[in-house]
Amino acid sequence: MQDGSSGGAGQDIEIPPVVTFTSGAALLVQLGIVSSMTREGVRKIAKTDPGWPFGGGRAHGYKKIANAQAMDTKPFLEFFEARRVRGRGPDRRPRRTRAAQ
Repeated sequence: MQDGSSGGAGQDIEIPPVVTFTSGAALLVQLGIVSSMTREGVRKIAKTDPGWPFGGGRAHGYKKIANAQAMDTKPFLEFFEARRVRGRGPDRRPRRTRAAQ
């Protein structure tokens, strides 16, 4: 990723200098760091993970681009690469029908 792009499956992915919550979520999926992510997922992590590197009093501040909050891409990706998002995971129990509840 040092040259501004990352190859995977025969394609080059351009790494932007900054990402928004939306473009950051898409980039995480494109790079294969997570299997799925939405901007709401990134926002929830930003609000709940004490290690989130952006915001007031943190290692990196947000940048304002138009109406969006943007983050430097390098620390954004480093956070997710180190974290390897822990989701709920697959439901191992069979679903109960409404009648059974």
